[in-house]
Amino acid sequence: MGASKLYKEKIIDHYKHPRNFGEMKKFDYRAQVANSVCGDEVTVYLKTKGTTVTEVSFKGSGCAISIAGMSMLSEKLVGMKTSDIGELTHAYVLDLLGMEAKSPRIKCAVLGLDATHRAIRGEEDEPCDFC
Repeated sequence: MGASKLYKEKIIDHYKHPRNFGEMKKFDYRAQVANSVCGDEVTVYLKTKGTTVTEVSFKGSGCAISIAGMSMLSEKLVGMKTSDIGELTHAYVLDLLGMEAKSPRIKCAVLGLDATHRAIRGEEDEPCDFC
């Protein structure tokens, strides 16, 4: 089986069965972002102990790429320091998804990372660049 097919299957699995999906009632960080072009939206919740993420959850709606991207990212965030999360790049998420940087779906893919960055910066209610 080719790498492309494996990535597609992984994306579909995370879309149909997103990990860490649901609203967190008690959290330390939260942010919501939306892509007004396609209608995708995601809200990220982070719980920390000190500066280390102990729990992650998200809710949202959108295409397979945006939901799978946040699902895959959520699995990586637990145990990370908030300062390290701030250093994660769009390329990191694209790599998780097996996507190329020239893909027209980049905004969908990185929606969850953008929400996560906004959450740790305390920008939950501020407008985003592509909302």
